[in-house]
Amino acid sequence: MAELLWPHWPKLESRMKKRGVMLFLDYDGTLTPIVRHPSLARLSPPRRKFLEMLTQVDDIKTAIISGRSLAELKQLIRVKGILYVGNHGLEFEDPQLHFIHPKAQTAQALLKQVAQKLTQALEDFPEVWVEDKTLTLSIHYRKLNESKAIFVRKIFSNILQPYLRISKLALTEGKKVWEVRPPTPWNKGRMVLWLLARFQAHLPKKVFPIYAGDDRTDEDAFRALKGKGITLKVAEHRSESTEASYYVRSPSEVFLFLRKLKALKEKEREVLLHGSS
Repeated sequence: MAELLWPHWPKLESRMKKRGVMLFLDYDGTLTPIVRHPSLARLSPPRRKFLEMLTQVDDIKTAIISGRSLAELKQLIRVKGILYVGNHGLEFEDPQLHFIHPKAQTAQALLKQVAQKLTQALEDFPEVWVEDKTLTLSIHYRKLNESKAIFVRKIFSNILQPYLRISKLALTEGKKVWEVRPPTPWNKGRMVLWLLARFQAHLPKKVFPIYAGDDRTDEDAFRALKGKGITLKVAEHRSESTEASYYVRSPSEVFLFLRKLKALKEKEREVLLHGSS
């Protein structure tokens, strides 16, 4: 069961001292509030400016890891010095490397066919939006009432089941969204561990991972990092169903945590350069 973060801050602060920090941040619901349509989730200018400042802090490396496509994520955030991870870990980019999971590349043509079938089959439901993200599909139904959702789920299942039965595609669920993916166990958790090892290889001190997210797909990362760092669920209330160790109540509290982390690392740097006096 996740505990509210703030009463534990002194203990967590001591764990983070004198260690490099690798930040993993979800986008929707974590850096921005949940909105009725994904196109409305915009990073505010002050928060973008803060992320730019965060990239200048020694001993902090930041990665944004999202279900959105890599191209869209980069366009939404537009901050240099951040690692961008799209499609739940299936694609990644930094100045040295552009990675796409091989199974995601192979499944692109099939996903496009399925996207076309779903779009045609659901055209009478304007509340449903089929989002083709090239390497995955998202079927958003946040605006749909419960009675319609049952009917739409049946249409969705009839189209998708033949591919699921022969493991050509895989299905996961998020908050009012169905995610259709390539059939691979690669997920946010595996990507986080890979990035963590990659970052650690370039630092002499032990790296401390921090992950913040609000959705079901973030649970893979919470599990992967259990006992290794800080895992933060963004949720209004205490949750018994999360693998995260702590929770904060809103994106505003995420940024409060990030400001406290930034101040901690800047103070460490000041002491290192000029001494405690």
